[in-house]
Amino acid sequence: MNVEPSSFFCADTQEKVNLSRRRYGMPANITISAKGNAGCAPVIMIQTSDLDRMDCRHLLTMSVADKKTSGEPGDLSESDLRYFERFIDANRKLLLRYWNEGESMFIDDVIEALKFDV
Repeated sequence: MNVEPSSFFCADTQEKVNLSRRRYGMPANITISAKGNAGCAPVIMIQTSDLDRMDCRHLLTMSVADKKTSGEPGDLSESDLRYFERFIDANRKLLLRYWNEGESMFIDDVIEALKFDV
């Protein structure tokens, strides 16, 4: 695993998609952000604690471009991290489109188009 400084972490975003691990069968809850007014790169934010609700205090960011990570993996296993790498690979075009056009896209359409069985 390649852990980088959190320079690509994006806290100033307008539209976010929070996805529950239980509802979508993922190993952890994630947040997908649109660019909004932020000047950082597209990332997904992965919850590293084993809570059912989103917990913003425990996040690992993974770059959509190159899958580099920032933060501590916490309760996530290597296989969990590999799942999210495959998730990015399977959904890269949609994630980048949402990043660039998030304000003009319906969040429900984004969620419906995501591939979770990766």
